[in-house]
Amino acid sequence: KDIVHILHLEEPAVLVSSFNRKNIFLEVKQKTDGETQVIDFLREHKDESGIIYCFSRKQVDTLYRLLSKKGFSVLPYHAGLTDEQRRKNQNAFSKGKVDIMVATLAFGMGINKPDVRFILHYSIPKSIEQYYQEIGRAGRDGQNAHALLLFNPSDIHKIRYFFEESANATQAEFLLAQMVSYAQSTQCRRKTLLAYFGEMEFIQGESNCCCDICALGLEKEIPTVSPAETSDQNLTKALKAWRRNLADELNIPPYVIFGDKTLADLSKRKPHSISQLCKCYGIGQVKAERFGSAILRIINDWS
Repeated sequence: KDIVHILHLEEPAVLVSSFNRKNIFLEVKQKTDGETQVIDFLREHKDESGIIYCFSRKQVDTLYRLLSKKGFSVLPYHAGLTDEQRRKNQNAFSKGKVDIMVATLAFGMGINKPDVRFILHYSIPKSIEQYYQEIGRAGRDGQNAHALLLFNPSDIHKIRYFFEESANATQAEFLLAQMVSYAQSTQCRRKTLLAYFGEMEFIQGESNCCCDICALGLEKEIPTVSPAETSDQNLTKALKAWRRNLADELNIPPYVIFGDKTLADLSKRKPHSISQLCKCYGIGQVKAERFGSAILRIINDWS
């Protein structure tokens, strides 16, 4: 609408796609003990790829040192690092050699890593636009992802300090207020987010991967994990370990070999022949012949 207005366009053809990323679970938690909350969250997402966004370089460095000391596979990224350091760290993350990137908003532009499973905001973003852009780096392979925002009102004052004397202070304050309103909302977060971008048609509850607000209302409907599902998850972990080792040998990102969706389908179907392997998601004859023996051996050993 802004572009149409600024360019004085009359009845232009407008093509609009939805802002709804159905596979991203949206969650906001009160930040009480931030470092402990981050560690607990990462343990729930063990061996998964993700980005932790921080407000400042100091925050990045502090959190990076803590997580590294705790044994997490992590690297930092901010403008205070040399160009070479940033390039090496970004490359390591893109190729799956490291699981977690702790970064300022300087990180992410141009990154096309489809298997990012979570985005954690350690501080509230300056605007909903920034928040949406950053959580949009998760789940690009279509698999479920998790976006967690740790919110503490004290973070608001830190952000205000940086723009209170700028020429655009009023606009910046308005955008921040919208983001705070989202964080404090007691209504469906997806519905709130989409409404901000002008999408009013979202039906609350139509997605099984929605938000923490809706999950509270659906608590009784959340299924328990059966032993068979647990077995599938453990097999997936074994396949991911094999994929990572192979990716290191070939010096390529793990998702180039197989995406997470393919590994999940392999764990569910448990093929025992090349012909059965070719029926799994994302596996053609070429990849079946190249990687089939190793995959079938892992599945057979697991069985």
